[in-house]
Amino acid sequence: MTDRHRTTQGVPYTAAAWDATGRTPVGATTPSPQTAGSGAVASQQQAEPAEYQPPAATPSADVVESDDELVVLLDAPGFEEDQITVHADANNVYVTADRSDDAAPASIEGGHALLQERPLRLERAIALPGHVDPEQATAEHDNGVCRISVPKDEDDRRHEIGFQ
Repeated sequence: MTDRHRTTQGVPYTAAAWDATGRTPVGATTPSPQTAGSGAVASQQQAEPAEYQPPAATPSADVVESDDELVVLLDAPGFEEDQITVHADANNVYVTADRSDDAAPASIEGGHALLQERPLRLERAIALPGHVDPEQATAEHDNGVCRISVPKDEDDRRHEIGFQ
């Protein structure tokens, strides 16, 4: 292996890609001066890991339609209102929640966590049937449930047609 081509799990890195980051890629190895060019790897140094981002769970949700609005009910137990972000566009509602700052489980004096299953992050994109008016959307958070009300566009609302 030459000094210009290093590998990580069998995938070569060129010197340009190696140097562009300024760090050893995760899983990459560096040859020692004695083995450089021989193909042998002397050290198994791991690069600094990137900042850890906990995986996002997908919360359960229901979408209910009435004549003039769509209501999304989304489960977010354990999340406070200020940890939840809701966005809407003409066809979708996007919900993210993050409590990574609260990652430490509740501690008991002299104890430590043996199991931690509650999600630290939630992400959900919900496609809405029909067009909605995102400017008029509202959101409420009560007892672990987000209620997002999105009015339908005037053109998509059902109108009763009377007989003549």
